[in-house]
Parts: sequence; structure tokens; C-alpha cells
Amino acid sequence: MGRLVNEIDHYARVAFGERIAEMARTPPTVTRTLALDDSIDVAGPVLRRSESLDEDTLIIGAKTKGQDHLFAISQRSELSENITDVLVERGDQKVVISTAANAGARFSDFGYTKLVSRSKNDSELALLVWARPEISARVSPDAV
Repeated sequence: MGRLVNEIDHYARVAFGERIAEMARTPPTVTRTLALDDSIDVAGPVLRRSESLDEDTLIIGAKTKGQDHLFAISQRSELSENITDVLVERGDQKVVISTAANAGARFSDFGYTKLVSRSKNDSELALLVWARPEISARVSPDAV
């Protein structure tokens, strides 16, 4: 199946990515290949919804792919601190706002500091950061 996914045309990979994204258990190599596809049409559904994707694949995608891929990752139902660190470091405004608005996102001290720093010149982001229930326990209001 892994070789097949590399040989089928773009439209078939898009359809295959949609199907794989909805399945609970999928072959890891195939899921990874689709998630790291350069086409967001192929990778997007897998990055957003696949429960089979491992954290390492998500981090690789977040570190190496473009803003559309980062945005798709930011929309997952759960995001670990390791993933959000990359998203708030590399992401554009749309990615960072999506990540900050994601109730399932967890942030490290680095991630919170980066969010607060980026919110200084972005009122929309500032509202999202300060609306997070856990923010007051981690970052002093004097930081902004």
C-alpha cells in the first residue's frame, strides 16, 4: 500500500487522504506519507483529523512544511506542548491565532512566552491568549 500511495495521481491521493483521515487505525507509513505530502489537498485532512498520526510526524510536518500545513495541524482536537512550540515559533498570524484558540492545545513555558510576545502587536491574539484559563497561572500580566 505504501508504494501505491507514491504512484497514484494527485486526485486519487486527495481522495485516499480523505478516507485515511476518517479511519481509526491506518498503516503508519501510509498515513505519514499522506500527512507529509507537499499538496495541502492531500495532507490537510490527515493533518487535521487522523488519530493514527504520531507526534513525531506532526512535528516534522510543522518544522518542514508551509503555512497551510501548519494551519491544518493547528486545527487538531489535541495538540501537545512539543507541537504548539513549533506552531507558535514558525506559524504566521493565522496559524498562531488558530493554535491559541484551540481548546485542546497545551503550551510549554516557551510557548506561552512566545504567545505573549507575539500578542504585543496583535490585539486579536492578545484576547485569545488572555482568555485561556491557564494563562494567568503561567505568565505574569506585567509581561505584556
